[in-house]
Amino acid sequence: MGAVEKKLKEMDIDYLKSRVEEGGIYVDQLFFHDPNGSMIEICNCDNLPVVPLSGDTVRSCSRKCAAGTNSSL
Repeated sequence: MGAVEKKLKEMDIDYLKSRVEEGGIYVDQLFFHDPNGSMIEICNCDNLPVVPLSGDTVRSCSRKCAAGTNSSL
């Protein structure tokens, strides 16, 4: 995150810095606009645990492809 912030400063790009916390997990965020005006968010989201969307076991594509199925997850 520090390297991104340093580069934004070097390029004289305005940005906002934020830190959010939920359940003892902290995520740092940087927000800025690209040249087209789109908002960009950079975060250390790898701090967040991976939680399946359903109770089903999530299979990798390679396992699904090997099984010969084209159904979606």
